[in-house]
Amino acid sequence: MLKSLIPTLMLLLTDPSGGTSSDELEQQIRMRLNQASDLAPFTIMLEAPSGHRLVHSVGEYRPDTETESASTSKLVTATVVLWYAERKLINLQDTPQTYLPYWPSNGNLAEITLSQLLSFTSGLNNAPDCINNPFTQFAECVEQIPGLNPSPREPGTQFYYGSAHMQVAGAMLITALGVEDWHAVFNRFKSETQLFQTSRYAKPSTANPRLAGGMIWTAEEYLAFLKALSGGQVLNQNSTSLLLTDRLTNAEIVNSPSRSSYQEDWHYGYGVWLECVAQTFNCLAPYRYSSPGAWGAYPFWDTEYNYLGILARESKLPGASRDSVLLFRDIANLVAEWSSLNQTVTASESD
Repeated sequence: MLKSLIPTLMLLLTDPSGGTSSDELEQQIRMRLNQASDLAPFTIMLEAPSGHRLVHSVGEYRPDTETESASTSKLVTATVVLWYAERKLINLQDTPQTYLPYWPSNGNLAEITLSQLLSFTSGLNNAPDCINNPFTQFAECVEQIPGLNPSPREPGTQFYYGSAHMQVAGAMLITALGVEDWHAVFNRFKSETQLFQTSRYAKPSTANPRLAGGMIWTAEEYLAFLKALSGGQVLNQNSTSLLLTDRLTNAEIVNSPSRSSYQEDWHYGYGVWLECVAQTFNCLAPYRYSSPGAWGAYPFWDTEYNYLGILARESKLPGASRDSVLLFRDIANLVAEWSSLNQTVTASESD
């Protein structure tokens, strides 16, 4: 059970008007993180607008430790698809039957768009077991998806957090590019952006990568991705806006881990959560955007206080994702103040 992370000493030191220095705030953050030893091992990396970083590890975990991503992959996959869409190699309004010969050409299945696949509003709520089978081929597994969803709801009317949507999106992109598999898709992205150089989609296997949750990455590479994404170095301004736009304004939320884990009504963009600490979504921009994974990894981009971060952790225990989010929330006020004190690059940092 998550230990209390709010000692009385810390409560005396959180007044932003008290002149607390950046170094003192870092010390407070590290003290709180050390008290979360029951969640170890983990590493947290934070970056302020100035580029100043706070890196802290508890237990045998480091920024270069390889981590099974679980759902942190979703933000990466959506970004990769948008990156190719910018290059006019696929269109967000394309439908699966444009690329997949087995896809139905009539009914609601034929109305699904790539945009709806990336926002989990396609109506493809049923996923085949083969998505988690390492001995299946990716293309063969995707071919089972329309048969498992013969009469989906009208696309765009429901949000269902699941894996089938992104498998279809990936199959469409593979065919659109005329390449053999998702690895060729990702390798071109890696080569041209110089991101995720050692990361890969390898779960459940390289032959059958799960695009919504099959990456293996390191914290330092994921943070570099967040920095490039937030700095406009991966996607242009329009594509970044598309990525972060709320896609659930008119959709019924049928399956959402934010509701089951936190009793909170988060909304969704393309592969990314728009966090909202409320039972009914009532949050206005700016948001904290995030993509937490079931094993406890938690990347985030806070546009209110302008910091980036990732909590790298791999736990197969129930509630690992929830524990990580709550761990970060316990230090979030301190991190906001720390970021505010590190808004610009100092002379020493720029040398």
